[in-house]
Amino acid sequence: MPPLLAPPSSNAIDQVKTLIRDFKANRRKPILATDEEREFEIPLEDWYKLHDEFNLKEDRYFFECSYDTSKSILTIKGPPSDVHEAVVEFLAQNLNRSISLTAPVRVRTTGLVSCDEGQYMGSEKIPDLAIFEKDSRKNWKIKWALDVGFSENYEKLKSDVELLLKGKASEMIQCALVKIVETPKYRCPISNEEGIDLQDWKEPRMFEAMECHGEGYGPIFYQGRQWVGEISNIFWETWQLDVETNEVKQVGKRHVIYPPSATPEPFPPIRLDRLLSNSPTTQPLLLDWTLFQPTA
Repeated sequence: MPPLLAPPSSNAIDQVKTLIRDFKANRRKPILATDEEREFEIPLEDWYKLHDEFNLKEDRYFFECSYDTSKSILTIKGPPSDVHEAVVEFLAQNLNRSISLTAPVRVRTTGLVSCDEGQYMGSEKIPDLAIFEKDSRKNWKIKWALDVGFSENYEKLKSDVELLLKGKASEMIQCALVKIVETPKYRCPISNEEGIDLQDWKEPRMFEAMECHGEGYGPIFYQGRQWVGEISNIFWETWQLDVETNEVKQVGKRHVIYPPSATPEPFPPIRLDRLLSNSPTTQPLLLDWTLFQPTA
């Protein structure tokens, strides 16, 4: 579903504070649905005040906040879904296997990026995955990032890519995105008029696999109702900044991870030697995306 944008109002800050307090008070119980996003239009000075009041830089592991100064939009994200995390973990494991522990390179899934260039100066974003390299002054610099979109639409993913590439133009080399398309998009199959007492239902984490019915990539049914659509498409794109036009441009073409093609093409490797000044390897990192193909 697209992010819900709260209309500009004097109480937008109060709504944000209430949401953050709820997150902090209920760390083991999600306040937002998995992959759900809420957007609020607030001025930059209020974003700085929120930072100080709630110590967002240090206490950010139970929810995720990002801020886009070019649009004055604060985005608060709920916990990631399993399908979202499966892609992130797959990439993280492959990258970590390719990088020596002694190399001045780190792969991070919670690395906060503070933008300090151009129209995005003051923006903050936590990519789903990022590669950082230590420079000669012992400072960590971001070189590559990945953002995975499940509930986010494609345009929102591209805007996040632009924020990272332009906001860290002197550091970033490339940014990749993975879009997971669900058909139809999720919506609750129970209407408010049905009078079902949801207090009697289990929490999502308590459901057993045998209670749900479905095959492959969906759809999934529970108690005779469709709760999850079918994952109909997963694709990968790589983007970088054109230094002459200062606009982001796609590198190569879109590569489809799912569904499998009748005539599959080789998937482009990740070239660490082209991303890092002191690459720990000259071997291209080949990714076996067939792991994401449902078995018969």
